[in-house]
Parts: sequence; C-alpha cells; structure tokens
Amino acid sequence: MTEYGVIALILYLVIFVLVLLGVYSAIKAGWSPKGFAGETGTWLVAYLITKATTPFRLAGTIALAPIVARVWDRVRGRSQPSSTDSPPQP
Repeated sequence: MTEYGVIALILYLVIFVLVLLGVYSAIKAGWSPKGFAGETGTWLVAYLITKATTPFRLAGTIALAPIVARVWDRVRGRSQPSSTDSPPQP
C-alpha cells in the first residue's frame, strides 16, 4: 500500500470532505438552526456522523486507491512496464 501513499491520503481527504458536506446538507435539509450556536451544532453533529463512517471511508479508500493510481498514471502518461519490457537478467 505504500506505493499508493499520497494518492490514498488525497483520496481519503476528498471522501472525508464529500461525506462531511453531504451529511451537513442532509441535516440542513430537515432542520433550520437559529443563530451561531445552532449553526455550530449542525457542523458538530455532521462531523460526529462523519467520524462514525470512518471504517467505511477507510475501506473505500483502500479499495479505490489502486484504481485511482492506475487512472492517474494513464492520465500522466506513465505506464507500468510489462514483464516483457524488462531487461534480461544476467
């Protein structure tokens, strides 16, 4: 998994932000807080729910990191050398 380190970290943070904003939007759709304390409470509840989804977000990150890395390498023009391209061993 170390070859996917940076990609996995970025992917995890993107998933975290998307879940946090999604939960916040879902809470706001059904509840209208009043004032600063209400708004702060909404963000706190959204954060706590997001933290509860950590195992699912980690599993998603682990599953998606190799796929995203392959796509990223194709976009950047770097491909993995195949076994037939390697130089002969002495």
